[in-house]
Amino acid sequence: MLVQARGCTILVKNTIPSKKIPRPSSCGEGVEVLAVSVQLRETHLQIYNIYSSPDCATLDASEVLSLCATSPTFLGGDFNAHHEAIGSTKPRNQNGHHIAKVMTNVPEAALLNTGEATHMAGGVLDLFFTSKITSQNATWNIIPFC
Repeated sequence: MLVQARGCTILVKNTIPSKKIPRPSSCGEGVEVLAVSVQLRETHLQIYNIYSSPDCATLDASEVLSLCATSPTFLGGDFNAHHEAIGSTKPRNQNGHHIAKVMTNVPEAALLNTGEATHMAGGVLDLFFTSKITSQNATWNIIPFC
């Protein structure tokens, strides 16, 4: 299954049962969100991909990150957020403040980032969260851009 919007894509192998799920009520003006649910053995996993442009000043990821408290969830994307709580060394911005606050309010959302740069020019713009219940088995890595 291929699900995409302007800046987001989620690819799911066609042998894995999956379906597109509706976008959350609002993640902010101009924020792109794609979501699918997949069935992995006994686990029903929700996968969200978010893109918040550098010009977006209304990111609201609280609803999506709150899903980590109630169900197996993976959330990744380019949040264009800067805050030391998420490993950014750049000056804090509004999106960074928002993400740091939501992380405090939703301790069930585990940040998978290790501080490693996720952007070609350096910096941590791409963030990856999962439910604490699934974080023990979750791994991710950065594939160098050729």
